[in-house]
Amino acid sequence: MRSARLLQMKAAAIAILTFLLPMFGGVQQPQFESMPTPAQVRALLQSDDPKSKSWGAWWTAQAQMRQMEPLLQKNLEQHYQGKTLLDEAVVDQTLDAYIQISGSPTVDLLKAVFSRRPSQSLILLSRIPASPSVDSALLELLLTQEGRGTGVEWYAMADLLLAHRAQGFAASLLRNIKLTGRITVCDPSDCEKMMLSVSGPPMGVGGEGMLPVVSVPGAPPWPIYTLRRVFDHQAIPSFSTTIVASGPVTIAYNRRVGAAGSSPSEQQSSYGWQVVPRIPTVADRLKYLSALLSLANVPDEFEVRSVPWMGTDNFIAEIARLRENIRQKHTTLLQLLRANGVLSAQEAADFPEPLIEISVSDVREVKTPLPDVQSR
Repeated sequence: MRSARLLQMKAAAIAILTFLLPMFGGVQQPQFESMPTPAQVRALLQSDDPKSKSWGAWWTAQAQMRQMEPLLQKNLEQHYQGKTLLDEAVVDQTLDAYIQISGSPTVDLLKAVFSRRPSQSLILLSRIPASPSVDSALLELLLTQEGRGTGVEWYAMADLLLAHRAQGFAASLLRNIKLTGRITVCDPSDCEKMMLSVSGPPMGVGGEGMLPVVSVPGAPPWPIYTLRRVFDHQAIPSFSTTIVASGPVTIAYNRRVGAAGSSPSEQQSSYGWQVVPRIPTVADRLKYLSALLSLANVPDEFEVRSVPWMGTDNFIAEIARLRENIRQKHTTLLQLLRANGVLSAQEAADFPEPLIEISVSDVREVKTPLPDVQSR
């Protein structure tokens, strides 16, 4: 009975492999009559040949061999700085194996790999329990992502740091906040008619997200990971439901497996894209600060005032009142962050004054010279 059962399992495995071979584009691969044994996979991972290492990682994922993690880490350390497509193949197959078997390399190694494979690194970092080493790595990497690509990497890290309530995260958000006062100067009889738009500059996306396909004979089917924003609006389709990190801007990932024997046809990061305004915007920073405070009030990005022209002295006084109002809100924000345990006394002392920018729109019929507002 047991022999018959084993024969059935062997026949089923052969049938599966026979079915899968055409999907690999006929590319030569390590041939096994059935699912390889751990010893066979270990031999592939220990090989000096990058193709064999790639297949070893691929089989590790297929067979869910958690015991191969030490070899996966060794191969990742050896190849993540490599310059050839075969190095890339080892890296992608190894990271995919970690993701598929729910394992993870060390935090330091993920931090080192991040610049080459941000999507996979963040997926794996999201699965490691919060700790000082994880938060330190995320905070360090967060700074490197300001103004890069579409911002999905920055949002994912911000979501993770928010979930961890990581020390240093609030200070990082405060570092480049610039609060703006927008003043419309109008004739006294016309001020009630004036409305100033507070919307920011339009956002445009452009650039290249695709790569030329290059033949890599003998490579396994190539796993490709991309991060995407998850939109709540029904009119905007969500391409993935595999959440990396939930927060003010939830990020999910999409996994696609390319053909065997060729390199990926798309970028595995958002770095090939340009976004205006750059991420994170002031509104993004305030959004995450608000989330840290459990939706407590935070300053608005813009303070908007209509000021009837009643002479220079009155105008200067209005500017001073506006600046003081912004300063008071900023001071209250620091106090709330300290009270909620996410900002230390030293960090609060590093931000005694907010960066304030005043812009003026003059809609008076007779535009007499206005005093300089930036120096006041």
